[in-house]
Order: sequence, then C-alpha cells, then structure tokens
Amino acid sequence: MNTTADSNLTKRALAAAMKELMEQMPFSKISVSDIAEQCGMNRKSFYYHFKDKYDLVNWIFDMEYLQLSSRQDYAGIWDFLTELCSFFYENRSFYRRALRIEGQNSFLEHFKEVLEPSIKYFLASSLEEAKYQQFCINFYADAFIAAFVRWLSDKDCVPPQEFVRMLKVSIYAAVKRVEVAELWPQNENDKKSPDPAECPRNRGLFYCREARMLSSGAAEKEMLSSTVPSGRIRRQRSSNTTG
Repeated sequence: MNTTADSNLTKRALAAAMKELMEQMPFSKISVSDIAEQCGMNRKSFYYHFKDKYDLVNWIFDMEYLQLSSRQDYAGIWDFLTELCSFFYENRSFYRRALRIEGQNSFLEHFKEVLEPSIKYFLASSLEEAKYQQFCINFYADAFIAAFVRWLSDKDCVPPQEFVRMLKVSIYAAVKRVEVAELWPQNENDKKSPDPAECPRNRGLFYCREARMLSSGAAEKEMLSSTVPSGRIRRQRSSNTTG
C-alpha cells in the first residue's frame, strides 16, 4: 500500500474542497469542519495532514506552482517573474482571494518567504556589503509584492507579459533618474558632473559599465535583461509539496 500516494490524494481532495468553499464565502468564514464536510472527511483527517486552514492554502501554492517550477531552469529573473505572474494570472480567481487572507500565517507571508531566496540569488552578485543584503531583499520583495497584489486584484488586470514589462520600465526609469553625482562624489568646486566612464567602483551597487549604459540609453536592453552569473536559476522544492 502506497501511503504517500494516499496522503497526496487526501490532501488534493481537501485542497479542492477549500477552493470550492473560497468561491462561495470569505476565507474568514470557512471552518475546518466545513472543509472536511465538503469532501466527505472528518476534522481528524484534516488535522492529520495540515496544521490549520492557512497551512492548506499555502500547500495548494506549493503543490501547484513550486513542485512544477522546481523542475525548470530560468535564464534570468525576468523569465522567472514572467512564469510566476503567468501562473497567478491563469489561476487568479483563487489567488485573488488567497492574497486577501490576513493573519500571521497568511498566504501573503508565505509567498514572500518563497520569493526572498530568488531575490537574494539575483542580488548576490551586485551587493558587496553584506550588512545591506537583508534590507535590499526586504525592499525588493515588498515592492514587488505590493505591485503584484495591486495588479492581480484589478478585475481588468493586464496580461502578465505586459505587467512584467511595466516592472522593467519602472525600474529602468528609477535607475535612469539617479544623479551620477550622488553615486560618485565630486569636488565641491567642480560644478561639472563627473564622467561616468571614469567613475570608481561604488560599494558594489553600480559599476562603470552600468553608468556608461545609462548615459548612452542602452541600459534597458542590457541591464534589465541580464542573466545571473551561472546563467541559470533553480528554485528549491518546498518540503511541503510531497506531504
């Protein structure tokens, strides 16, 4: 008897019940008894597999997205984000509701925990000062999630490819407006902006090449489509996906 297979069948049945109930009523009104009854089980069966209803919602994401995507490679962060956003867009009816769940174990918190390792991976080659790493990870994760939730919550949200394009344009615009003088201090008596091509390396955040790209207008094509050092990224499979 394959107990793992049976366990996954039970989890999937509970997941399907949760999805059905979330279409009918707010998450806050759904009880464990409701979920168990919806699929012909009892509370004991539910608690054998999940800690609570929050755990079940998070498992649905781990099972549907992480288990599938962990078998794929990505050339860079934009490929990763495009696939991630495409998945949510295709399943937006459920995940719009999931993202509105509040509480310490909410899906939003779980999603951020899943996203952080990927952001850390891509920032690793750009940040030399370790003391700023966690701040930057939190900053980019918070910024992306805020934009992501706003996008997906819109009943007429644009297709995922267009949303990712908007992210690229927004980041490029922000970088482009950074004053060169703020990155490379100049002599107080020198009113001319320093030549980006002659700049020193500045704390691992920007390099001479990027500065020249900004001044030439080539940043969007090269900088925003750059790949990670290894040229590949693999997401770690969540320990919750196999039951």
